Amino acid sequence: MKIQTTTAFLFGNFLKKGLMLLGVAAAFGCITVNVNFPESAVQRAADDFVKDIYGSPEGEKKSSKKSPSSSFWNGVLFSSAYAADINAPGREPRFDTPNAKKIIDQMRSRKDELNRLKSAGIVGETIDGDLAIKDSAKATPEIKKFVDSENSIREKLYDTVAEDNQMGRNGVKVIRKTMSKSLRNNSPSGSWIEDEGGWTRK
Repeated sequence: MKIQTTTAFLFGNFLKKGLMLLGVAAAFGCITVNVNFPESAVQRAADDFVKDIYGSPEGEKKSSKKSPSSSFWNGVLFSSAYAADINAPGREPRFDTPNAKKIIDQMRSRKDELNRLKSAGIVGETIDGDLAIKDSAKATPEIKKFVDSENSIREKLYDTVAEDNQMGRNGVKVIRKTMSKSLRNNSPSGSWIEDEGGWTRK
């Protein structure tokens, strides 16, 4: 009887310790490491991404240097190894993560219409990284639908890039800020651009 009691006691302790270890392992598995990129690094990545998707403004020489955003198309996949080394000096966030691929494909398919509407002064780039209607007289229902869709696509991109690069709660805000600057700087002539002083036309 004593042997059975002792065995049950030892088994019970073993089971408790095992459950505790599983709990600790699960807790560590749920830990998310937030990465703090210098804003200058985020801006460079955003600039390369926007130029790759929409092209450079008129008169600007295209750099022969490969942009980080094109590395996905060359077969470089976002992996756990990359995430582990993401804080290395000079590291820039990835805008072309696998999760963002469908979003990027949508943006590429819409770029001609977007640039046309911007050049015509019908829409403009806001300081918050959104697209806004500037000439309501020329904004047809189709154009309004296009603007709403564009903003929805951009929001998904900002959220996805911030999450995939483990940028934490302020990540989307940083992505929006840097993308906004890139989108405004790389808009074609005739585009409306918003800054702290209001709206101007390029």
